[in-house]
Amino acid sequence: MTLGFLTAGCGDDDAPSDGGPSDASMDAEPRAEGGFIRPRDAQNTSGDPLPECDRFDPLACSAGESCQVVIRRAAGEEQFLIYSGCVEGVDPRGGGDPCVPLQLGGSNVPYKAEGLEDEVYVDQCDEGLFCAPDPDVRGHFSCQRSCESGRFAGQVGMVCPSDTEFCTGRGTFEEVCRQSDECDPTSPQSCGPGSGCYLRLNDTGTGLLTVCLAQSPMPLADGEPCQFLDDCQPGSSCFAPARLPPARWTAEDLICRRSCIVGAEADAGAEPVDEDDAGVAAGTCGGGLSCVGFGSGLDLSAVSSALGQCEPVP
Repeated sequence: MTLGFLTAGCGDDDAPSDGGPSDASMDAEPRAEGGFIRPRDAQNTSGDPLPECDRFDPLACSAGESCQVVIRRAAGEEQFLIYSGCVEGVDPRGGGDPCVPLQLGGSNVPYKAEGLEDEVYVDQCDEGLFCAPDPDVRGHFSCQRSCESGRFAGQVGMVCPSDTEFCTGRGTFEEVCRQSDECDPTSPQSCGPGSGCYLRLNDTGTGLLTVCLAQSPMPLADGEPCQFLDDCQPGSSCFAPARLPPARWTAEDLICRRSCIVGAEADAGAEPVDEDDAGVAAGTCGGGLSCVGFGSGLDLSAVSSALGQCEPVP
C-alpha cells in the first residue's frame, strides 16, 4: 500500500531529482509532527471496508464509489494514516469550489461505512481533486487538480496536463496543479509588496514558468549559492547557467542570478532592482555582467522570449 504523511504549516519542498531549485512555498518533506505516519508495509487490506485505490484511475473503484484522499486512525492508535481509498455516499465538491482542508476533527464530518471501526475523514473534493490553499484568495481553500511530482516518493509521478502549470504541495497526496503566475521576474514590484516573482521550470523541465512567493527576510545576494526559489532577492532567481540544459543541472550550478531582457539598455531613470544596486535598472545587468538568453531549448512561451539572466562576460 502506498501511503504518505499529511503535514501542516509552511516550509520548503525538497529538491527535485534533476537538481533544480525547490518550490519554497510548501513543506520541505513529509513529517510526522502532524500525527500522520506510514502504515506497516505488510498491512492486510483484505475485506477492508475502505480499500486503497489509484486516485488517477477513473475505474479504480466499484460503481457508486469514488476514489478520494482519506485520513484514518485505528482504535487505540495515536497517529493517522493518509491514502486514497474507495468511499461511497459522499457528495464531493467540484473544481474551484470552496472546501474545508482535510484535518482531524474540526468541521470535518467523520466518514462511516458498514464494518468500518476506524476513525476516518474524507477530503471534500471530487476524484482527481484535493482541497488546498486557494492561490487567489489568502486564507481560503478550494478544490484543485491533484498531481504527483514524484519528489516525495523518489519516482516519476502524475504531472499536470498543461505546460503552463506546475505540481506543488507539502507532501504525497497533498500536491496540486498551480498555474504560472505570469509575473515579470525582472521587476521587483511585479507581485506586490513583500513578494517576489521567481523563475521555475515546468514539471517536465522543458519550459520556464514564473511564481509569486513571499520575499525571504534575509535574501541572498546575486552570485550566492542557493537551494530554494525564494532564496534570492526579488528580481533574481535561483537558477543554473542560462545555456545549460536543465537535465544537466547540479546543486553546484545553482546561484542567485539577476533576470534581464536581452538587448535592454540601462535607463538612468528606471527603478533599480534593489538598494544595493541603485545604479542598475530592472531588466539590465551591471558589474561586468551581460544578459545571456536562455539558449538551452527551453520553451519561453509563458515568459518573454527575450528573457535572460545576468552572467559573467565570456
